[in-house]
Amino acid sequence: MTWHRSIRRTRALTGGLLAAATLVALGSAAGIAGCSDDVTRVAPQNDGGNPPKPDAGKDPPKDAGTDANVPDGDAGQTETVATPTFTPAAGTYDKAQNVTIKTTTAGATIRYTLNGDTPTATSTEYSSAISIASTKTLKAVAFKAGFKDSAVATAEYKIEIPVDDVKPAEFSPNAGTFPNAVTVTLSSQTPGATICYAEIEQPTCDVTGTAPVCTTGTAAPADGKIQVTAPAKAVHAVACKKGMNTATTSTAAYHFKAAAAQFDPASGTANPSKPVTATSITEGAVVHYTTGSDAPTCASPVLTGETITADTVIQAIVCKDGYTASDVVTAKYYVSPAAPAVAPAEGTYHLDTDVTITAPTGTFACVTHGAEPADPACGAEACATGESVPSVKVTKSKTIVKAITCKAGSPAASTQVKATYTLTPGKPAFDPPSGEIPSGGREVTITSAGATQIRYTTNGEAPTCTTGMELPASGKVTLNASATLKAVGCRADYDASELQEGVYTKLDDVAAVTIDPVSGDVSNTVSATLATTTAGAFICSTIGSAVPACDAAAGTCTTGQLVAGPVDVKAPDTTIHAIACKQGMNASSVNTATYTFKVAAPTFDPPSGTENAPAVKVASATADSLVHYTLDGSEPSCGSTTTLPGGTFPNAFTEDTTVKVIVCKEHYAATAVVTATYLVTPAAPAIAPAGGTYHDTQTAKLTAAAGATVCFTKGEGAEPADPVCSAECAASPVDVAVTKTNTTIKAIACKEGHTTSSTVAKATYVLTPGDLVFDPPSGTKIPVEGTRQVAITSSGAEHIYYRKEGPAPKCGEGTELPAGEKVTVGPDTVLKVIACKADYTGSEGSASYPKDLPDAPAARSRRAQK
Repeated sequence: MTWHRSIRRTRALTGGLLAAATLVALGSAAGIAGCSDDVTRVAPQNDGGNPPKPDAGKDPPKDAGTDANVPDGDAGQTETVATPTFTPAAGTYDKAQNVTIKTTTAGATIRYTLNGDTPTATSTEYSSAISIASTKTLKAVAFKAGFKDSAVATAEYKIEIPVDDVKPAEFSPNAGTFPNAVTVTLSSQTPGATICYAEIEQPTCDVTGTAPVCTTGTAAPADGKIQVTAPAKAVHAVACKKGMNTATTSTAAYHFKAAAAQFDPASGTANPSKPVTATSITEGAVVHYTTGSDAPTCASPVLTGETITADTVIQAIVCKDGYTASDVVTAKYYVSPAAPAVAPAEGTYHLDTDVTITAPTGTFACVTHGAEPADPACGAEACATGESVPSVKVTKSKTIVKAITCKAGSPAASTQVKATYTLTPGKPAFDPPSGEIPSGGREVTITSAGATQIRYTTNGEAPTCTTGMELPASGKVTLNASATLKAVGCRADYDASELQEGVYTKLDDVAAVTIDPVSGDVSNTVSATLATTTAGAFICSTIGSAVPACDAAAGTCTTGQLVAGPVDVKAPDTTIHAIACKQGMNASSVNTATYTFKVAAPTFDPPSGTENAPAVKVASATADSLVHYTLDGSEPSCGSTTTLPGGTFPNAFTEDTTVKVIVCKEHYAATAVVTATYLVTPAAPAIAPAGGTYHDTQTAKLTAAAGATVCFTKGEGAEPADPVCSAECAASPVDVAVTKTNTTIKAIACKEGHTTSSTVAKATYVLTPGDLVFDPPSGTKIPVEGTRQVAITSSGAEHIYYRKEGPAPKCGEGTELPAGEKVTVGPDTVLKVIACKADYTGSEGSASYPKDLPDAPAARSRRAQK
């Protein structure tokens, strides 16, 4: 047993010395770090212990795993830091392990925990190998600015130290990077163990005496707490106890890095009220900074208070002797730009007003407007509230415009400009502004700049935009009695204008002139009668556009003619004006009659629709008018060359005719085109072929004149009724099948709109088989006591009947000649025959065959000579 322990102590001491030598070298290198921006990391290697072995009955250990509870980082980041890896891998070991952690993402910072918690950005920063002397769960996450955090790497290390060995020394906190001196607690899971530690040399322990003695290094105090200060160093510790094998040496490297600067006021502050300062939790550290684009170093100026007078970016680094310089931290401060210029200034205007908003160069304005607009606000690159527009059109009274100046990337807004705009139409103007009301009334024109409506009163009360009378579209008011005229201009979304007032006084008027006839359509020269009921007044009139005027005192017309009787108004003049005047009174109002000269509508004699009319006469009540017409359906005009100087067509129409007429006269409005229709009874239809006897069925074609339809009746063996016009009539031509003998067809021609039809056309058709043919023919002589065979045929016949004696046969009577057979006849035989066919009339015929008598001798001699 003594020999076994001696061997293990020798192995532990040898391994510990090798590890200590390595860590001493690294610790010395780390100890020279001052304000350098880089840090030399201690990376102890595996001390060569036994390889890891899996737990019995459990899955083999895994490399760094992924913890699903790790946050994804900023939403805008797309690239993820590579997951850390551990060396050696998770597993079960019989001695303490120095575990190194790596990530393949350059520049990433690794933070870790040994208590099972998921590492965060404030967990211990990994800088060199971690000593794991007892069973621990190691978790690590890698961080890098602008990247998503890595997944959580997890490894469980089971340390199973032999029972005769002292459990290795453990560090709390373990190796890492710290912003200040750190109090490290040294401990061993072996009760009563003594821990010896050293920063450079390897600690050793003598257990041969009554109690363990640290022969190299220092014994840890009872509470195990030791103070580790900068510069970076490795702490080596060994645990020993009398009667047990001394533990292997444990090592933890401690690095010191100044904590990043913390700004006061915070980054993003607009218009800071005090100079910007910065502090660090690293005791005794100094903050150095730059305000340009160059990154600060420990040689940069010390930040004691930076007064912000313009948009400023401050970069700060924290430095302390023996410490690695902190990460550079950036803070941005903003100064509000000048307020935008708003023109025109707030006030009262009489039209819709374009308000321009001008922001200083390099900035943009955010604008809101309305009755109670929200305050505008700046966003990072655009307006958060409101819109960036160069102008606002104010179309409603009491519109408030609010504007601020913003700068891209700056949250600092200018002071707010607020302007209120009152819109009213212009104060109404009267023309004339006041005065006497002449005869016929005083016409007062009222205008108001920008008004869409003017309201007025004549009773002395002040109108508003909802009371009083609305000014007509002409913009004029006629006053016929003394009145005080008051008016205001109105417009939707505007305030009412100022009130305008005018006083008008009325004198007695001469009664207005009456004109008979009054205005209207006339078809001939007008003889107008003018009169006034005011005794002693005289009348002046004009024809055309001039307005009559008079001098009442002189009793004369200053414009127009003095009226002494009826006044003729002839085209092209259309208007007569008249005024009545009398001394001591207002002249009457001008009365006007306007006549529209129109040709009187034409009349037709006889009227439209007459059938078989005589010559047609067209007349108009307008003297000297001329009738223009067309007969082809086209529209006539006053330029047409077809005219009726006498008003009567020279001849009666011989076919249906549509007459279109317009009556014209120079300086008169022509009549509308008037249409009259005159009808002519159509001719009877033609039937082809004509009625008669035929040996086969026929198709009768019934043809009517153009535009007419054909109505027909058909009787087979009997006389049909006469046809009448109806909707069932067919368009011409019409084909009618004749398939039976004694068929009679009757047809008439009809036309829509006609009251009479044509005469009746009639055709009767007799159908018979073909004429009888006898072979030999009738007249052939038959020798005495001789006979002949006679063939009888008839084209189309279905049966042939014959008799040699008695009356002629009828169809179905007599002897029927079988098809293909012949009749035997003797001398002096007369054959009476009829050929028959269903629905046909029989074809009758006869043939005589006389006796052939012997010739006289002379005749026979002549025949013999021939």
